[in-house]
Amino acid sequence: MKWMKAVLCSVLLGVTGAAVSGDEAREKPLDYMQGVMLETTGASPWYRVELSPLLYQGTAWPDLRDVRVFNHQGETVPFALQVQKAQPVTPEAMTLRLFPLEMSPV
Repeated sequence: MKWMKAVLCSVLLGVTGAAVSGDEAREKPLDYMQGVMLETTGASPWYRVELSPLLYQGTAWPDLRDVRVFNHQGETVPFALQVQKAQPVTPEAMTLRLFPLEMSPV
């Protein structure tokens, strides 16, 4: 009887494992509303590309989690986003002119 429980548990684990690890649908460029062609020069395993402000306006998330990069075969390519630090703005002193206001009692 113990071996039947072991077989039954093995079958259940196998079935649930197959259901959980099923093939996920691969993402395709046509799954997204809009796309931009990246043109690079030369053959290199690494590229650095500056993103257009239009990309930030067209994304649904401020952290760009809905942006993907695809190669010519339509396969997703791993990428990383690097945030540029803004240069600190130093306030500039400015001389102001004073204009006298003349008031008459009402």
